[in-house]
Amino acid sequence: MNIALWIVAGALAIGYIAGGIIKLTWTHERYAARLHWPEDFTPGTVKFMGVIEIAGGLGLVLPGLLGIAPVLVPIAASGMALYMAGAATERIRRLEYRELLGDLLFLTGLIFVAWGASPSFRSAEWENGRAAPHACITPHSDRRAPKANRAISLSTANSSLSSSSPLSSTAA
Repeated sequence: MNIALWIVAGALAIGYIAGGIIKLTWTHERYAARLHWPEDFTPGTVKFMGVIEIAGGLGLVLPGLLGIAPVLVPIAASGMALYMAGAATERIRRLEYRELLGDLLFLTGLIFVAWGASPSFRSAEWENGRAAPHACITPHSDRRAPKANRAISLSTANSSLSSSSPLSSTAA
């Protein structure tokens, strides 16, 4: 599961970052000549969309890669899913049904990442007895047992350590 999440999140991130860079670097006229939907938006709005795409693309992978606040991955995926719902709405409004399929594919991938990387999904797997760390989209996931099991294993380890301690054998 973790591999699939990384592949989907990485592919989406590359797409969003590339699209955002194009929206920021190309002129509005050049971009509108290539794709016709930007004609409905001001140049500032298209540039803002580029910023959102770059931020969303980075939010899909950086928290997991760096291990810093990996809870941001499902938040970024959810935000980008809302963004794509808006894009799909614009496609329907413009009667661009062929392009709508691409938007729906991105939306499906984002929902998958949001679901698979969410903490509630990981905790549900722990409760079902499955190995949950693979569900986390971070290489720095905590591979230890849940807190309740850790407490039991620590107390068991402490009692076995104290009985096999060299100090306890000399005292007897």
